[in-house]
This record gives sequence, C-alpha cells and structure tokens, in this order.
Amino acid sequence: MNFAFRTNVSLRRGLLAATAATALAAAGPAAAQTKTLYIGMNGGTMEKAYTQYVFPAFEKLHGVKVVVVPGTSSDILAKAQANKDRPQMHVMFLDDGIMVRAMGMGLCEKQRPNPHLNDIYPAARFKDDLASGVSLGMTGIAYNTKMFTEKGWAAP
Repeated sequence: MNFAFRTNVSLRRGLLAATAATALAAAGPAAAQTKTLYIGMNGGTMEKAYTQYVFPAFEKLHGVKVVVVPGTSSDILAKAQANKDRPQMHVMFLDDGIMVRAMGMGLCEKQRPNPHLNDIYPAARFKDDLASGVSLGMTGIAYNTKMFTEKGWAAP
C-alpha cells in the first residue's frame, strides 16, 4: 500500500499509528481469537522502522504480539493466494498495484467503520474501504533548463 506523498515525521507517525490501529480493527475476530497478529510486509528498512517505532507501542496498547511475515508485495500476495481458504496473515502491506490485485482476488475484507479509519486521508482509502494507504510520497519532475533552452525544446 504505497502511494506518493511525503509528510513530516510527526504526521507520518500519526498516520502509521492510525493505520496500525485500523489494521487491528480490520483483523477482527482473527486477532481477538489469538494474541498474535501476523502482518505480511516488506522486510529490510520498512520492517525495521515498524518493529522499532510502531509495533512495540501497538503491542502494548492492544495486548497483542506482532509477528512480521517478510517478503515483497508479490511474495505476500502469493502467500495469501496460496492460503486463501486458511489465511496465515491478518494484515498485508502491499504496493498499491498489488493491493488492487489482492482486492480483485477476494483476499481483502472491508474494514469495519471505526474512528481511526476516519483519520486516514480520503485519497489513501481504497474503493469500498478494502484497503488503506500507509505511506504516501510525491514524485516530481526536474529538467536542465539550460539544455532545453539551447535545444529549443519546450519545458516538460
């Protein structure tokens, strides 16, 4: 669930906390039946950031243990698809294109209405609230004005 929009650190932390709370609410009965919440997500720096800054407070607040199932978005989708009838993960962090595929495959449940869901930017909520964007970033375009002028090219 990666979009394009950069935020300041405190806003980003708030978004992460709201998303984590939404994730637990979306996990529903599965999280209530077990005290372990399995989250499929990218490993590496993303996993490190969440396990260091988000999950400890989340675990304490909700009395659960978070276990990360690391992998790329494609890996996580393949695991979810292979175990569709017996899901192994409560929550998946997927790139937006892969998330759309997961939704189309029926691998996502509608998030239940809750105050945290309402805190998420409208642009970060997928159709029918089947998923929410976690990180947003912007992509800009830069060009060499001197070269474009010399070549007589119009600005992009």
